[in-house]
Amino acid sequence: MLKIKAALLVDCHDLDKFVAPLLEPYGVTWRSLDTGRDGYNNGSMEDAVVVLGNEIEQDVECDFMRWLHGGPFYDDQEYMANITPSINEMLQWLCNEGQISAGHYVVDLWW
Repeated sequence: MLKIKAALLVDCHDLDKFVAPLLEPYGVTWRSLDTGRDGYNNGSMEDAVVVLGNEIEQDVECDFMRWLHGGPFYDDQEYMANITPSINEMLQWLCNEGQISAGHYVVDLWW
């Protein structure tokens, strides 16, 4: 039997435009195409399942709130100095803030 899951498709540039004014009061910027630890190919897709109230960080060495207030995202600044929150982490924050609903999202990454 074929199992089908429904997901909301999000354009990466639309996501960036949506996030920008929400981050502006904190003085930080974020861009979905800059989150790929190993880089993305044109046409890559990144999926995330977000649930209201879930932890934002996917790694115990990360701190979203510290990053939001101008600090480093990762504890390890020697190798991870320029890393920003992932798409999944950003969508989870948006969900927790009531900006998007819980659900399954697929972000279309292109340039």
